[in-house]
Amino acid sequence: MRDRTNIRQQEALGILGVNLIYSIFHTSQYNAELLKQLFDELTPGRLEIDLVDTAGPAFSGVSPIEIGLTLVRSGLSQAVLFSPEGQLAAPNEVIRKREVIIERGLFKHSTEVRPEILHAASEQLRRESPDVTRDPLTAMELSVNNLREGPDVEDSEYLRRLQGMTSSGQWTLLTRLKHSYSLTDYLRRYSQEPLRFSMGISALAMVLSEKYYENLPGGLLEATGKLFANNVKIYVHPMSRNDFIEHLKTTDLDVDFVTVSGEGPVSILDIEFDLPLGLLYQYVLKAGWIVSLPHEGVISS
Repeated sequence: MRDRTNIRQQEALGILGVNLIYSIFHTSQYNAELLKQLFDELTPGRLEIDLVDTAGPAFSGVSPIEIGLTLVRSGLSQAVLFSPEGQLAAPNEVIRKREVIIERGLFKHSTEVRPEILHAASEQLRRESPDVTRDPLTAMELSVNNLREGPDVEDSEYLRRLQGMTSSGQWTLLTRLKHSYSLTDYLRRYSQEPLRFSMGISALAMVLSEKYYENLPGGLLEATGKLFANNVKIYVHPMSRNDFIEHLKTTDLDVDFVTVSGEGPVSILDIEFDLPLGLLYQYVLKAGWIVSLPHEGVISS
């Protein structure tokens, strides 16, 4: 419920209930329109549906992944969460008051689904918080509005990627969030515990590209403040120099905005940015908001 007053929330819930009853009596088999009809007469943003539990012959052959994709693509939800078994789960129950590690990615290929990356990040968090008894939630996140792809990827392609991600036995988050700072804001709905982003060094360079924040009033500076709000850090995996450059070339960025020094794997201490971005980068490094993972965790693009 996203309305600010109880009266508005009651009204929205009543409309949702009427739409649900109408759909049940007028739809014999599940289709994507069934979910979209639930929001008839409701303006976007008043409600979010992040979990749909189905049963019965009308839903035979319909996977939770299909339902979750429809919720996100249609704007009925900002995000849906899939369990390691590939079932839809309630984010407020799973994430609530829990440490979270998120790996954002496109996950186009099976080689991009690497549970060992999240494991390395989890070990780092344990070193920082040795007294925590509950394991952090580690999850891969795929956005249908990724800045590198836009919103034009076919549903069939997202279904293929999600099937590969969920088959890895990891928690999987599907969102419609473009920027990492938006993901910080979303996760902070449920938990104020430590939040960690896990990414390769090339992805870190992309996060710090001013080009991606041209429509934000405060630009990169505002985005940085929102991203690192309230106990948030980025765990960075080193990459080989060649993979680092090749990964940046897959974007529309000018690769010259970042300079690489050294001969071995590229880590957070081996990249430099022109001023004034270089000063901001040094600030977040000195503040401890960006942490390098061991070189044993070197990843390829």
